Amino acid sequence: MVEYTDKERQRKIRSAFQARQVMNYKPPAYFAVIRRTMISLVAIATFSIAYVAMWFYTAQGLRSNLEDWAVNARQAGWAVTYKQPVLSGFPFAIRLTLNTPSFATSGDDPDWSWKGPELVIQSRPWNPGRYLLKFPEHNELTLKTKAGPVSYGGLSQELTVEFKPGEHWPKDLLIHAKNVALQAITGAKVGARSATIEATHDPSNPEDIKSPSLSFKINAQDLVLPAHFKLPMGAKVSKLSINGAVMGGIEPGLLRSSLATWRDAGGTMEIPKFSMRYGPFHLIRSDGTVALDGNLQPVGAFTAKVIGFHEFIDALRVSGWVRGKDSLTVKLVTSAFFQKDENGGPPTLNLAVSIQNGKIFTGQAKLVDMPHVNWGPKVASD
Repeated sequence: MVEYTDKERQRKIRSAFQARQVMNYKPPAYFAVIRRTMISLVAIATFSIAYVAMWFYTAQGLRSNLEDWAVNARQAGWAVTYKQPVLSGFPFAIRLTLNTPSFATSGDDPDWSWKGPELVIQSRPWNPGRYLLKFPEHNELTLKTKAGPVSYGGLSQELTVEFKPGEHWPKDLLIHAKNVALQAITGAKVGARSATIEATHDPSNPEDIKSPSLSFKINAQDLVLPAHFKLPMGAKVSKLSINGAVMGGIEPGLLRSSLATWRDAGGTMEIPKFSMRYGPFHLIRSDGTVALDGNLQPVGAFTAKVIGFHEFIDALRVSGWVRGKDSLTVKLVTSAFFQKDENGGPPTLNLAVSIQNGKIFTGQAKLVDMPHVNWGPKVASD
């Protein structure tokens, strides 16, 4: 047995005590806080670097998509001009601002053209496949008429187009306008207090004519249409609402050729809801089906419930849309079918309306000639 002196014994006791203290050592609480803070800072820095990289990558993708679209549009004959896009919006938006942009349909005599001081194209870094177009407060729109082009200029409180691109058509589309008021030098006006167009494109089964390839909704209030339309009761439509669906797919390409193929496959357009207020005329509800005949002109059949029908016929006669003889015939045929309103309101009339051979009929009585629809240049297959 080894014997220790008092000094050696005391030294060993101190060593054992110190070892026990080291083993039981606990760092101060603020060390843990510092550690968690450092980990969080590293994570935030890593995320920030990745987000910045993603933002710039997505922004360059948006710029590239714009340039590709402009090239394709110009190759198709459209006139597209704008200055070098300005990139902004970091960190929560990707925004391209086009200064002095202008667009016009193809040809030396375009059907319409637009220009403005700027156009903003915007997307979100976390949803780069969806775009928002913001039109400026001041817009200039030129429309082709028989008398020559008519230019309108004016202000809009809000005018936006939101869409998600598809292979050939947008997968979905939302156009919204608020307090748009444009006026020509002649005094003619176009615009709307509010208007929305919603459309959804589903190309999954284009050969199935029983399935909708395109569904749409149109709603407008205080819509002012171009004066050259020469509408019978003025250019203002107080209220318009249309829901519809295109049954069967319409192939991309020349519109006239694509519509002919769609027609031959049995394609139709279903209109389950159509209502309108136009002067004293109130189309309470209407539904029907529209197709295209051998000349690609509309044919269809509708049922409708209306108020103010005879006032509408008189306006058509005065404006020259309907001959006096035809207006008298229509009024005589429909007079016996008016129904009194139980609440003392104006009488209503249920109508069967058809479109055929370039004319619109109520029952067997001709109402008005249908304006010819021009779908573009003819092709040999028509």
